[in-house]
Amino acid sequence: MSLEEIFAQAILTGGVTILNCSVVIGSNAQVSDFLQNTAASNQNLKVDQEIKVDPRLKTEKAALIWKTLTEHKYIHAEGSWYVWDRTQAEYGYMVYIVSDILGVKHPANNTIMWKPFHALFLNASHIEGVAKASVSNNISQFSNYNAWCNEAKNIRRILLEYIS
Repeated sequence: MSLEEIFAQAILTGGVTILNCSVVIGSNAQVSDFLQNTAASNQNLKVDQEIKVDPRLKTEKAALIWKTLTEHKYIHAEGSWYVWDRTQAEYGYMVYIVSDILGVKHPANNTIMWKPFHALFLNASHIEGVAKASVSNNISQFSNYNAWCNEAKNIRRILLEYIS
């Protein structure tokens, strides 16, 4: 039996539903759960899209940073968003360095504010966990940037070279 025949039989018996370009395998209860989860996911996306961009991330200096990162293939634009194209660790290094350059730090304790980057980067929330750990393990513990890993040093060098 071919895959097409298996799908056709499953659709006829009610075991598979094709919904909004998605294939849902299971009972009506599972289809209902799928619809609720999809609606919740879409609602979360709308909430994320409404996050205001921190004004410090929209300055002329910030625009030059995003342009430089685009030219060096660290990011690309998708609509009004940017997408990080390198490793999750490198995303963390970029946030750490850009936070320092633009002053996007918590006023009380001078720590990185990760949330403002969610308003710019489409994939920020998905890569942030590894990014934070990489910053903690590889750069924030060193007082001198010369002790940083090479990836972090490269991002710093590129940005300082082009925005100075």
